[in-house]
Amino acid sequence: MTRNRLAPLTVLALLLGGCAGGLDQTSPIPAPLGAGDAVRVERIEVRSSFYNPRDAFHETFEAGVRPALDRCASGARPVTLRAWIHDLDRSGSLQREDGRVHLPGTVELVDRGRVIARARIAVDAPAPEGGLPAHRAATSQAFGAAICRDIFGR
Repeated sequence: MTRNRLAPLTVLALLLGGCAGGLDQTSPIPAPLGAGDAVRVERIEVRSSFYNPRDAFHETFEAGVRPALDRCASGARPVTLRAWIHDLDRSGSLQREDGRVHLPGTVELVDRGRVIARARIAVDAPAPEGGLPAHRAATSQAFGAAICRDIFGR
């Protein structure tokens, strides 16, 4: 009798355990061949584990990645770029103990609700003078270059 009661709980635990592992361990999806010539990033969404408002970090991030994206994705079909920034402290300096700024994340290209490309991106750069605004700008520009390299091969 006890065995029959535990069976549904065991199945539920296995199902939930399988789902939870997929949230942080996203698989890369290579961009379709020629994506840089076919698509252009019309919209940029920035997400983090805490909250997702449009704030100063989002504005700086978008301004930092936009020039690189405009160069490497120059097609006609509009897509959305979703940048999930891991462990982002939006008010923090992004600076590590070694004095460098670091920004890890996962980027997806979304075309009409379907993910067409995904890559893990992590940038690491010397911390510029100027505090938080300069740190955000430097990592965002480096992130844009990494998206072009890792998603579009440019």
